[in-house]
Amino acid sequence: MLNFLRRKPTRPDPVRASAPEPPKPVREPRAFDYTSERCGWGHNIVIHHVAEDGQVRVSGWGDGIEEGDHLLIDYGGQRQRFTVAEIEYHRDPPDMWAATLTPPTKGAN
Repeated sequence: MLNFLRRKPTRPDPVRASAPEPPKPVREPRAFDYTSERCGWGHNIVIHHVAEDGQVRVSGWGDGIEEGDHLLIDYGGQRQRFTVAEIEYHRDPPDMWAATLTPPTKGAN
């Protein structure tokens, strides 16, 4: 009864299944200043953990940061430029995020 309402099982389309995903638009990495002079309400950073390999786990507030961007922070008594290796935005508040930062290369700031 009412078999006409049931969907027929579909086979995967071999053309669509093998097609690669379209590339994401690439933008130039941007730099975000999170030094002590620039931090304040809605634009701040907290360092949680520093791994042996130099990666830094942080939380922060601010919009627009993506993987590959650079954060300028006060760390170890000096300003350093870290690269965002991965970032995850929270649902509430939407401008809060957690990120893993990679350290600057030797001789670069």
